[in-house]
Amino acid sequence: MELKIGNNIISNPTEITEKLNMYFTNTVAELVQQNINKGSYNNSRQEIKHCPNSIFISPVADEEVVSTAKNLKDKLTTGFDDIPESLVKQCIQLIKGPLTHIYNLSLRSGSFPYEWKLAKVKTLYKKGDKYDIQHCRPISIISVFAKLLERLMFNRFIPFLYENKILTEAQYCLRKGKCIETAVQSFIVKIQEALDKAFHLIGIFIGLTKAYDTLNHIVLLEILSSYGIRGITNLWFKSYLTNRRQCIEINQSDSNNVMVSRYRSSCIEIKQVVPHGSVLGPLFFLLYLNDLPLNIHGANLVMFADDINVLITDSDVCALQRKN
Repeated sequence: MELKIGNNIISNPTEITEKLNMYFTNTVAELVQQNINKGSYNNSRQEIKHCPNSIFISPVADEEVVSTAKNLKDKLTTGFDDIPESLVKQCIQLIKGPLTHIYNLSLRSGSFPYEWKLAKVKTLYKKGDKYDIQHCRPISIISVFAKLLERLMFNRFIPFLYENKILTEAQYCLRKGKCIETAVQSFIVKIQEALDKAFHLIGIFIGLTKAYDTLNHIVLLEILSSYGIRGITNLWFKSYLTNRRQCIEINQSDSNNVMVSRYRSSCIEIKQVVPHGSVLGPLFFLLYLNDLPLNIHGANLVMFADDINVLITDSDVCALQRKN
């Protein structure tokens, strides 16, 4: 077990976990600072879709907790509490009562349980030198109990978004009847329509990196409020986003791939991050970018999560260049 940081090689497992944790959190902090230096967000300049209706969060019943747990995968991976999804799935009938009480208390009070905000992070090799810290990608694993609570909120959140037609038609992720294939097909159709009219075209293809790591929580909560997520529910999302922590875990295995030792770093608070591996994270990101089509005029957008295709057309090539 080794880790390369610049010209230094670290082999002590405990030191490796601490270095990795500091690296991941500092990388996010640097990205956030870069965004601040580029200028603060001013949503008064943005076109924002407003929803006059406010969401109502219905209470959770034992049966819903059971059915939600039954849909868990039989994974043996565990969060910080070392409880696997497979075990909770098998024992859900025995613990449904206390869980239902905790979940309802959380939703009523607008408070997400503090202990469930701790993520265990494992590293995944990306490319290049597998010992180089710059080529490690963090994978967060959250508690199965937190995941269940997120799913219960998700199941109440999504119908509200659909009923009030909040999600932009340009977005093809997490949309009924839409997927990556229909997104590609839609973009091709838009190109063909422009060519049939003998228009000139410019395509801009945007792929965002570190997308979940730089979402401004204050801005996100304001967006949620404009979409009808107000009052106690907005406080719940604020509680969910804030005071989150993470630790790094590294396991050492023998030749038979049996774990023989485990090393964990200390816990560090993380800011501005929407949790990786969470249920609500992808939905937060979609809503964060949801009004983008309203603010890019004279163009067609096709979006699939953090991949954004912009198509600009015009019969006059000079006018097209000015648009670009």
